[in-house]
Amino acid sequence: MVLITLLAVATVSHHATRVMAESVDTLDHHRDVLESLDRLRAELAAAESAARGYAIDGDAASVRAILASLKTHAGHVPRQRSSLAALDGLVEQRLRSLAGIGTNPAEEAKVRREIARVLEDVRSEERRQLDLQAANVGRARRYALYGPWAMCLIAVILFGLMVVQAAVMLRRGRILREELRSAALQEHAARERVQEADLVKNQFLAAVSHELRTPLTSILGWCALLGDEAVRLTLLDEGLASIDQAARVQSALVEDLLDVSRIAAGRLRLTVATIDAAKVVEQAIASVAPSARAKAIAVHASFDGDGFMMIADPVRLEQIVWNLLTNAIKFTPSGGAIDVTVRRAGARLEITVRDNGEGIAAELLPHIFERFKQGAATGARAGGLGLGLSIVRTLAELHGGSIRAESAGLGTGATFIVELPLTGPSEPAAATPAPPEPPPRLEQLVLRDAEL
Repeated sequence: MVLITLLAVATVSHHATRVMAESVDTLDHHRDVLESLDRLRAELAAAESAARGYAIDGDAASVRAILASLKTHAGHVPRQRSSLAALDGLVEQRLRSLAGIGTNPAEEAKVRREIARVLEDVRSEERRQLDLQAANVGRARRYALYGPWAMCLIAVILFGLMVVQAAVMLRRGRILREELRSAALQEHAARERVQEADLVKNQFLAAVSHELRTPLTSILGWCALLGDEAVRLTLLDEGLASIDQAARVQSALVEDLLDVSRIAAGRLRLTVATIDAAKVVEQAIASVAPSARAKAIAVHASFDGDGFMMIADPVRLEQIVWNLLTNAIKFTPSGGAIDVTVRRAGARLEITVRDNGEGIAAELLPHIFERFKQGAATGARAGGLGLGLSIVRTLAELHGGSIRAESAGLGTGATFIVELPLTGPSEPAAATPAPPEPPPRLEQLVLRDAEL
């Protein structure tokens, strides 16, 4: 850029100097022509006033020399060339008149007037050319003075524009690199999510297959045994009880799958009414009593105060309490205890389910209400699909409430606290509530497959 600027300044300076030198030479040329015209006029005037013989002998050669000089200096201009040719003839005619050759006063006066007119025409043209060249010299001088500075200014402006353009291009390049890096990170994250979703899908399908096959195997096995009349007479009651238990387990699994599918599709509805929450909780406790007795787990219920009337869906409220109790029984060892507390906290109802079972690991606690998460202390599967707590959270939120889990760690038990407004959900009971957060589309596909 600096080299280009120097070359441009040198070129401009050289051109301005050359133009100015040519203009100065032309000015000198026109000044010489004007000086010759003045000398010619003076010589003719001297010839007119001097003695005739002396004027002719002394002035004729000088006049002719001046005419020759004029032809040399101004003869290259076509207009001046014709004027000088006419002037040459008129001067010769006048010189002959002064020499006494063919004198005629009227003709002499006409010749003098023509000479004066031609001289004035030549002088006017030369003066005009002189003014033009003087203007050219002024322009050339200004060009030589300001041209390099103008070129430097233009070069600075162009350099600034180049710097700005380079900065813009660098910024665009940086933004493009950041976008590419962000796109790469997003692609990597999406690939990881797809891999994780694929793993979750496989685990889910394996869990569904295992959990549905277990009660079905029991049902089919007892049906085959009860086909034998001898076995039927001795083990009928036990077989029917086992079939009933297996069918209930399978029905609960299917209901969980259907509930999650409805939640994912936004089709889960609440049918609210004014209910006694204490009675609903007692019904849920009664429904899990056989499972608790089978593991020698004591379930204690306490109702802090009275007046537990509220607006809620009784079926879904019982499902909330039943899922929490079932989850507590699952992870509480034989001989343990479960405490259920119902109390009013202002305008809200608080249901607490506390057990002294295996507890929840600290790293699992923030994710305990996510789908397919299970809280087994040993890391082994404890049965079920890991959907119960996710459904409980959704049902609580549809009622306008919330749920939270507390645990000091493994082996310390767990506490689940449900808070529900006594006035019911803010939306109409028959309305279809929107899910709190949209589930991944892959899970929806898995759930549709499970429904089929």
